[in-house]
Amino acid sequence: MRILAAALTALLMASAPLVVSAQTSADPASQRQAILACKRELGIGGLAQMRTTWQSRTLFGGTSVVRIEPYDQVTPEAAARINECAARATGVAAAEPVAVSAPVVPAPTYDPDAAFQAEVDFWRTLTCPPGYSGFFRGTLYCGNGRLMR
Repeated sequence: MRILAAALTALLMASAPLVVSAQTSADPASQRQAILACKRELGIGGLAQMRTTWQSRTLFGGTSVVRIEPYDQVTPEAAARINECAARATGVAAAEPVAVSAPVVPAPTYDPDAAFQAEVDFWRTLTCPPGYSGFFRGTLYCGNGRLMR
């Protein structure tokens, strides 16, 4: 059992590199600052929407990569230029671009016949107490036990 554990440990140590990442590790805050500096330097206006992703290079380590996403006045081409500039400034390789798409919201439909039928069904369910005259259920009026519309 010890021999198997020692062999497995030696195999893992031989296959795992001693250097976790060849990149310069920059914390996400400095990456965000570099992105904003590059955005200003390139003269691109608008709001900045950023996304942080975790890139694992080996079994035991990785790094966080911050990217600017297309948003407001930042076009996809401008976002690519800003990310490239920030990657050069921080020494962190840019993450693979992530496709950002707007959620698809179906257009609301209105069926007047179904709405009318629902209203008719609602009014049919309302009944006044027998012989009651006065307000009923807040805004309805009953007269002699009949619902008045």
